[in-house]
Amino acid sequence: MNEIRFKVELENVTIGELCEIQDNPKNISLLRNFMAHHLLNGDGSYMPEEQGRKRINAMSLLEFRDAQSQFGHAMEALQSLAVSPQIGGS
Repeated sequence: MNEIRFKVELENVTIGELCEIQDNPKNISLLRNFMAHHLLNGDGSYMPEEQGRKRINAMSLLEFRDAQSQFGHAMEALQSLAVSPQIGGS
C-alpha cells in the first residue's frame, strides 16, 4: 500500500471528537472514521472521508497498526498545542 499521511489541525478537531476518541480508544470503527477525516491525498489535500474509510478498510492489520502509530503522533502534537498547561488566571 502507498504511503499514508495525516494532517490534524486545531481548527479541524472538535472537543467532542477528541473526548470521544479518548473515551473509546479501542473502538476501531470510531478510530477509522476519525483517521479518515484527516487522511491526505498524494498532493497534500484532504482525501474525501468515504474514500479514506475505504482506503483504511483495505489495510492489513500490520498496515493499520503503522498508520495508527503515525496518527497517534499527529494527535499528540495536536494535544500539546490545544491544551494549556496553566489552568485559571494569574
